[in-house]
Amino acid sequence: MENKTHSAKSTVEAGLISAIIVVLMLITGYIPMIAFVGTLILPIPVAILYLRHNFKVTLTAIVVSVIITAMLFNPIQAVLSALSFGFTGMIFGYSIRKNKSAGFIILVLTLASLLAIVLNFVLTILVIQKTSFTGFFVTIVNQFNDAMKETIPMVKEIYARSGMTEEQINQALSMFNTLTPQYILNFLAAGFIIQSIISSFVNYAVSKAVLKRFGYELKKFKPFTEFYINSFIGALIVMPVPLGVLLSAKNIAIGKPILVSGQVIMQLAFLLVGVSVVSYYLKNRFKLNNALIVLIDIFLAFNPTFGTILIYLGLIDMMFDFRKINPNRILRK
Repeated sequence: MENKTHSAKSTVEAGLISAIIVVLMLITGYIPMIAFVGTLILPIPVAILYLRHNFKVTLTAIVVSVIITAMLFNPIQAVLSALSFGFTGMIFGYSIRKNKSAGFIILVLTLASLLAIVLNFVLTILVIQKTSFTGFFVTIVNQFNDAMKETIPMVKEIYARSGMTEEQINQALSMFNTLTPQYILNFLAAGFIIQSIISSFVNYAVSKAVLKRFGYELKKFKPFTEFYINSFIGALIVMPVPLGVLLSAKNIAIGKPILVSGQVIMQLAFLLVGVSVVSYYLKNRFKLNNALIVLIDIFLAFNPTFGTILIYLGLIDMMFDFRKINPNRILRK
């Protein structure tokens, strides 16, 4: 009798979650402007269902949602959305059930989000756009250039009114000439990774607030002043750079994108560690308030010279652990 009751409860909750998912998918499908909000909200009901029941019930709810959305809206879009929120939501629910740390959950959410973004990107080009990757990038660049041809005269006029010389105006507008399919491809991987990281942090913050109402407490993040990169993650971050150099030297096409994206991610990662180190000492050694620390951090990070210093500081901190907060630092006394 108890099993029947539990089964009925699972069926009812799975039906309700499926209905919620369908509504959210339809809203994000018909109103593209809030699609990003949808990607943050959709994994939450999936995670709740996984926490309250199991993998089988959750997967059934996702499949039912996809079928209904496919009938009401667009089959391909329904499948693409399910790949994103379904996979991410189940990974999220599993991590919470296993009482994983906030850092671990962010890591797996980032990986799940990255996989979903790549799959969506590839399937969109091959199935929806029905074109090649090169053709897709060429189309994007051509559309951008067409739009710029219409706006550049207005921009020139604004620059001229502000007192800029013809040479300064041409120099400011020259950046648009660098936008080529290869240029986009070089930064594509870095863009996907950064988008995944931002999405995972926002997703975690939103989910933390929502899940608390359902009785689930997510672990808090450590303070930013204690942010560090251990040697294993650091090696993974650095590895694409020498790999890209090696492949580029052998004139292998994929080498340049790996090198450029690898440099972007490596610099950004160690810049954040460097800023964290500075923030730690400003807060604990000099006792500055948070507002002043943020202003100093922004100034240092966006200054080319100090920004470079912070990147090297972050790299050195991975090895020496100045703050003594990394139990797996490379060099120990």
